[in-house]
Amino acid sequence: MIKEKKIGSHALIILLFLYSLGIGNWEKYFVLIFFVYVLFGKYRFRVSNSQFIPLILWGVTYSIMYILRGNNFFTGSIYYLISPLVFFLLAKKMYQKVALDNKKEFIKLILFTVSLGFFFHGTLNILSSALNGTFNVSFEYVYDIWSHKLNNRTIIGLYLSPIVFITVPMLFFERKSIKIGFRIICLILLTLALLQSIYIGNRTILVIFVLLSIICLLIIIKDSKKKFQIIGGIIFVGMMFVVAYQINLFGLKKFILSSHLIQRNAGLESSRWQVYREIITNFFEFIGGWMTGGDIVLSTGYAHNMWLDIYIFSGIVPTLFFLIYTIRVLREMFKCYQKSETMKEKLMIVAFVLGILLNWAVEPVLEANPYYVSVCIAIFSLIEEYAFTLRKNFLVKFGKEKVYEGFANQYNIP
Repeated sequence: MIKEKKIGSHALIILLFLYSLGIGNWEKYFVLIFFVYVLFGKYRFRVSNSQFIPLILWGVTYSIMYILRGNNFFTGSIYYLISPLVFFLLAKKMYQKVALDNKKEFIKLILFTVSLGFFFHGTLNILSSALNGTFNVSFEYVYDIWSHKLNNRTIIGLYLSPIVFITVPMLFFERKSIKIGFRIICLILLTLALLQSIYIGNRTILVIFVLLSIICLLIIIKDSKKKFQIIGGIIFVGMMFVVAYQINLFGLKKFILSSHLIQRNAGLESSRWQVYREIITNFFEFIGGWMTGGDIVLSTGYAHNMWLDIYIFSGIVPTLFFLIYTIRVLREMFKCYQKSETMKEKLMIVAFVLGILLNWAVEPVLEANPYYVSVCIAIFSLIEEYAFTLRKNFLVKFGKEKVYEGFANQYNIP
């Protein structure tokens, strides 16, 4: 259990879960509640050398381009400026009100809360579509239980992805660092997410699962004395999967071959590379976003890359701000990796941050669900705060009192 230090009500955690669950299609009302919360009360955050400045500059410039295009003023302001800023500050305020000894547990609680909320949202949508017969691989749409609309499978993939980010590193934790029951729950959730991605034909989750598994393995092998045992175990598991597939164990081979993933795979790669070639060919035409490149129609509609989609729509200025923001996110991730004392912390932080960025790299996330992006921004804000805490602990641990005193005075730390 997390012991609170003026953390306020557990209602905030429940609200975050309901927000990620998408209940009632009420995300904008949750943003309003969180806005009121961050508006009152004292908390601190660094402006210089932080994620804040590039984030707010991106939000302002992108929302202006969105509104100038003729879109609704309030929609653009909420999606791309108010909601990201509110979640950025919400994460900081909640984190700073948690007692120092419980900050790691608090981060894990937040990660699991939003991951489970999104997972159940995606799962309920898929179940509803499967039972009602509203899912069709040709149309690539899944029925949403809250909005009662058909959403593209990309959105469902976004909902299922966070549970992969959080459960993949759990599989590589040492036995003594995690209870067997909890490990089994993580394995079940991960398996369900992967099976659902195969069913709806979403390859992104499978790709991210493989890449995160490789990254976690490389980190463990780098710091482990049992390199050959680990490599041997990987080979053994891989061989067992191949055998299970070949003999159609539990209908595995039939399930994969008859899945929507196999049915929609033909021609998808060529179309993705085609749109990249179109962007490169017309790169300078998009320097002013839709103002200079609005007449150019991409073959796939979107670039399927968040940074390129921002560039195509809003031009070079918002894109540069968002690139700076991304670099600062990566910098905080590396700080956490270097200063974290346990392998468990390192794997969890690296897997979640890289998982989000990998998802952004292959899907039109901002167009699919801006509210999902706000949650990602909150996670990155938490990582920034945790890197700050680790830096402070490092200075105290090694007796650098004078350095710490200046560090504390600079950022108003008690």
